[in-house]
Amino acid sequence: MVVEDFREQMTRANVGTPTQRKALMLLQGILRRALVRGLIPVNPAQLVGKPVQRPTRPPQPLTPVTVERIRANMLEPQTRIVPPAGAGKRPRREYESSIGTPRDRQRNALIVSMLAYAGLRPIEDRGCTWGDLQQRTLHVFATKTGQARDIDLLAPLAQDLAEWRMACGRPRDDELIVARPSGGRLTREDWANWRRRVWRPAAIEAGVTGDLRPYRLRGSFVSLLLWEGHSLTYVAEQAGHSVATLARHYAGTMRELESEPRIPAAEAIRQAREEVYGTHLGRTPKSRDDEDQANPQ
Repeated sequence: MVVEDFREQMTRANVGTPTQRKALMLLQGILRRALVRGLIPVNPAQLVGKPVQRPTRPPQPLTPVTVERIRANMLEPQTRIVPPAGAGKRPRREYESSIGTPRDRQRNALIVSMLAYAGLRPIEDRGCTWGDLQQRTLHVFATKTGQARDIDLLAPLAQDLAEWRMACGRPRDDELIVARPSGGRLTREDWANWRRRVWRPAAIEAGVTGDLRPYRLRGSFVSLLLWEGHSLTYVAEQAGHSVATLARHYAGTMRELESEPRIPAAEAIRQAREEVYGTHLGRTPKSRDDEDQANPQ
């Protein structure tokens, strides 16, 4: 009755369904330990039904061109309007420290590459060390499922990682691939700041609408592998999903790709980079300076 009353109190307080489910699952886990230790005869939380969660929103994968536009926006030195710190204060224009230095900008773009081209969950990229990186695979431990997986590296991502490793001065195997600028693991607050200050402005500038979570990039990775023609078993293994979960969440994406020509994922990324970097960072076959010298008039 106590557990049932607790659930009713959360409902009356308009606590969201996901939060209610997490709270009841946590309580059930605590009481399970009490049951194992013989402190209680039965787990009462297990007998109380959890609120039904609404179906999750279908994945909205971003195309390789959109992903590369986001990366290009992060790589460019930018001055952005910083929101006012308090009421009555005017916005101020300054360089954000998180996107200020070339090394910071390269790290930001690498995070996007790891999420979009390796399908990492946002928390997973924060735990990868250089020792987890092999020549062709990246070893990842999923804290969500408690299972490890080895992701086959796409060539463009392998190149991004190699360039980042050189920029970091060939770090030791036990050092993090993505760390705080001052060193150490990214905290939850660091990730929230990165989403707000770096990811969100770059995504909006690239034309992304609707769901603006970085988690959306996992769908981009799955779509790339499906577009290439891999089996559901292989894609599920690479993304850290079960086959049933993959088939359920990406059914619409798979139907849309049925009539599309198959293209290797690495080639799709290369084509996107050729298209995007022709107009970003001066990476053009003929730069503007060359054109001015060729046409001095």
